[in-house]
Formats: sequence, C-alpha cells, structure tokens
Amino acid sequence: MQSPEAMRPHLEIHALRYFRAFVQEGTVLGAAKALHITQPTLSRQLINLEKQMGCPLYVREGRHVKLTEKGRVLYQYAESVVDLVEKAERELASEDRQVAGNVFLGHGEPLAMRLVTMAMKRTRELFPFIQFHLFTGSTGDLFDKLDTGFLDFIVESEVVGRPGYRQLMIPLADRWGVVMRKDDPLAERASIRPADLECKDILCSRQVLKAGVLRDWAGDSFDKMRQAATFNAGSFMISMMPLYGMAYAFTYENVFEVNGSRDLCFRRLEPATESECGLIWKKSRMLSAPAKVFLEQMEKLCEDPGAALALDLP
Repeated sequence: MQSPEAMRPHLEIHALRYFRAFVQEGTVLGAAKALHITQPTLSRQLINLEKQMGCPLYVREGRHVKLTEKGRVLYQYAESVVDLVEKAERELASEDRQVAGNVFLGHGEPLAMRLVTMAMKRTRELFPFIQFHLFTGSTGDLFDKLDTGFLDFIVESEVVGRPGYRQLMIPLADRWGVVMRKDDPLAERASIRPADLECKDILCSRQVLKAGVLRDWAGDSFDKMRQAATFNAGSFMISMMPLYGMAYAFTYENVFEVNGSRDLCFRRLEPATESECGLIWKKSRMLSAPAKVFLEQMEKLCEDPGAALALDLP
C-alpha cells in the first residue's frame, strides 16, 4: 500500500507555467503562441494536469473557458509559484561582475515615496541593469506578497511594530487633512476641527480606520461622523467623491497636491496630525544584491532627507 506522501500529486513547474498561461490567454491557441509550443502539446499537458490533480480544473463555455473552484485555487498558487521561480531565474542569470536584477516594492502614496524615488534613481545610476517593479494594494495584500517572497520591501504607512520584520523609519511626515469642494462652507476655514465634521459624510481608507488615526484625532466626535465609504488603495476616489459633494475625504496633503482638482481644496486637521512611514522587509529572508544596493541608498538618504530632496528635486 502506498504511503500518503507517495499518493500526493507532485506538480512540475512547467505544468504550472502552462496552466497559468492558459488561464491568462483564455484559449489553448493563445496560450500555445505565448509559450511558443504547439497546441497538441499544451492540450496534452492540461489533460495530464487534470488527471494528476484528480479533478476538473475548467469547463468550456463556447469559445471561452471558466475555472472550477479547484481550478481557481490552483491558478492562485500557480501564479505565485511561477512568479517566484521566474524571479529566481532572473537573479541567478545576472552577471557576476555587474550587479543586475530586480527589486520588487509594494507601496501606497505617502510623502516618503519621494525619498524612495531618489533611492531608486541613485541605485540605477550606480547599476543601470537593476530594474524596479512597483505594486500598490492594501496593507494586508502587500504583506501577503512580502511573506511569500514576491516582494522585497514594503513602504508601510502608519508603521506598526511586527515580529519577524525589519524596518527603516523614513523621516518624512505626512500631514493629514480633508479634501472638499472650494464652494463648501467649510472651505472658508483655515483648518478643520473634529466638531466641524459631526453629522457629515466622510471617506477614508480602511487602513486608516484600522490604525485608529482618525479616532485618535477626532475623539468623541468620530462616532458622530457618517462613514459614507472606504477604500483599499489608490487616490482616484479621494478627488471624485468630494468633487460630486458626496463626502469629505481624509488623505495626506501630498496626495491631494498630485491628484487635486481645480474645483477642490485641502484643509489641514486641527490639532495637527502627522504620520511617518517605514521601509519593511523580512528578517528571515536574505536580500538579493540589487535589493541590498537599494537599501544602502535608502539608509544614506534617511540620514539627511532634507538635503537629499533639495539636491535631487528640480
């Protein structure tokens, strides 16, 4: 009788790569072209994969395919595994005498990204064959990618001390405030106090709610505000909802400077509220050579961020 270990399916990387391409392209023909193999070869691989898994992974609906529940689970893992393998292949293929490769960075939109951009610029000035790949998303999504090894670093807003991670605090504080229409009565004020937003509709990110930034600022007034909407990542709705008079949007001042409309304005919070960010990476993971170069540049810039920005910004 076979042991449970012997009966467990052992997946090959090429099979996962084929399955990922098939799902992404939507047809065997499209996937075969993308993989530079023949259609019969890919069809056999997909049939063998289903046999190996012991269940259907997809069903055909006309000219398209639809993943089964188990097919969706396999695709999620295939995407992560193949991405990690390809990342390792690129790192190992780099020339020994020239630091080359990729740095994968997750981030939001804090002021700290100015310093991060300077560090990326200086890294590429030293080693032009280093490439950066940036990803946005919720804090939870980004930490999932960091934990699996897909991301090298995260620029985290509202840094919370976490076991198992290293952090480099970035000494550029973001000022919090509210975005609103210029013709709104509150726009006449120089700053916004908690009582000003009682019984008003507000918009903020779920990360901010979880971190308690607004509650700390507003105190008892927070429970009297009406939560109209929340968002995960991105700044589009920070402008859109206030523009249509739907809600007052809490955000960083520098985000509004980048994404603001001529019909909107930004008013700082009173009492003043600021947040700092940090560069986060895993303690247990050895950084690649490109990631180490980037970290060195970040450490240098964080020693004197004001001088660095004055030197590098036009």
